[in-house]
Amino acid sequence: MFSGKTTKLQSLIKHCKVPYAVFVHPLQNKFETHDCNKQPYIATDDFNLMCNFGKGKLIWFIDEIQFFPMEVVRKLLNRPETLYFTGLDTDFNGRPFEITQFLINTIDSTRLKAICECGKPAVYSQLIGEKPETNILIGDCYVPRCAFCFCK
Repeated sequence: MFSGKTTKLQSLIKHCKVPYAVFVHPLQNKFETHDCNKQPYIATDDFNLMCNFGKGKLIWFIDEIQFFPMEVVRKLLNRPETLYFTGLDTDFNGRPFEITQFLINTIDSTRLKAICECGKPAVYSQLIGEKPETNILIGDCYVPRCAFCFCK
């Protein structure tokens, strides 16, 4: 939602001095910022594949965690590696993503906010264009909105 989540994750990676792995959900299948800064990644939501690719890596970075199955997220939290997640709080209808809410209530978290076009902190992702068949947004088909602009 243009809050700098992926940029923050890439900044952590840039300064990482130990072996690490980067995972994204296959629906996303990219790990780049809005200014096209890219990093190598593995696109999978399969826990066993993540364990295979992440073997020997001390830190795992996972982008857009809201797309991952809850069973995978719960297993990840029991891993010995240090984990860094990014993800959206809500879908374009303003409904919370179960995974993200679970993590916010379970782990140490930092919340980044985008800026609405009116200048206020954005708390929603508003769909622009046609409504997709699911509540999963991929790509740049949404804009950050504050509560006031989201509701008008």
